[in-house]
Amino acid sequence: MISVIYLFLRLTVLNFQNTLNFYGVDPIRSNLCSAQRLDLCNQLELYATSLPVRLMTFLKVLPIYGSILVWPNDLHMERTVDIPTTILDPSILLSLSFISILAGFFGWTLIFSSRKLAGTSEPRTRALATCLPAGRRIGRRPWEQASVVWGAAGWFFISILPVSGIIPISQILAEHFLYLPSIGFFLIVSLFITTLIFKLIKSEKWQRISLFFVFCSLFFLLLSKTIRQNRVWRDPITFYEYTLSKTAATARVYNNLAMAYADVKNHDKAIENYQKSITLGDVYPNPHYNLGNTLMELGRVEEAEREYKRALEIDPSFHYATLKLGQMFIDQEKIDDAKKLVCPVYPTLPLCLNR
Repeated sequence: MISVIYLFLRLTVLNFQNTLNFYGVDPIRSNLCSAQRLDLCNQLELYATSLPVRLMTFLKVLPIYGSILVWPNDLHMERTVDIPTTILDPSILLSLSFISILAGFFGWTLIFSSRKLAGTSEPRTRALATCLPAGRRIGRRPWEQASVVWGAAGWFFISILPVSGIIPISQILAEHFLYLPSIGFFLIVSLFITTLIFKLIKSEKWQRISLFFVFCSLFFLLLSKTIRQNRVWRDPITFYEYTLSKTAATARVYNNLAMAYADVKNHDKAIENYQKSITLGDVYPNPHYNLGNTLMELGRVEEAEREYKRALEIDPSFHYATLKLGQMFIDQEKIDDAKKLVCPVYPTLPLCLNR
């Protein structure tokens, strides 16, 4: 009830800055959306303001999450997805079919379990009778096993809802969104594996050996992928260059790669990648601000000043650039210019009090 009341207030009397448009994208603003980026801005505007579009996008993202969980290949931070405009998108239809099957199976389970309220558990083998509680769970009736499956499935969908985009957040999809929901997925996987093991516990020897080799093969294959992925994370430069090799180039990744080069004082590479970031989409103040910082370190003051001013043109509320530019004016003894720039934002600074 508290959440519902707060959501109502946030969308009405507390909606000071267009809450539903999280991305702050307005296609009419020419300084944010150049002609070549207009389609992207329109997509984000549609996603940010339309609940049906966000629901369709979530359904389109679900198969991607499923593929990552089943086979974690080519993991990287910059995953993107086209915003769907129709429910007939194949990925959406796949998700709807899967959810429909789950719902039908859930309904069947409820009906089946209601008819089996009386009676005793099915006979267990001696091996099952002496197992741990987890093993004894496997020996129970099928509808009792189903309750574990539904609990795990419920865990997955409930824990992924906050990052589903139904309420707009900063990213449409990300691999780390799966950390908590994956507990439900792997609980189902472990239930399947243990069930398979106990079914084959008294089977033919060759079947047990075959199962052992299958599990060992999967284990070492996934272990090798884990080791390889850890190498990707050994330093920021390797991480961002790997990301660029796995996905379409984006302004954010180039900006982050440039910052990594700047941290190790490789200024030429830093400037090169900041400029690539700006070329891809001159809609963010960060690359200009960071480029200005690098140019300042090289003593190229006039160029740095242009970058700080450009950052403020894109986003007048980007106060990091305000402070840097104000300090530059002070160093150049342009006190009046510094006060004019800084004091409206920080009126309590000593510079602004001593007028």
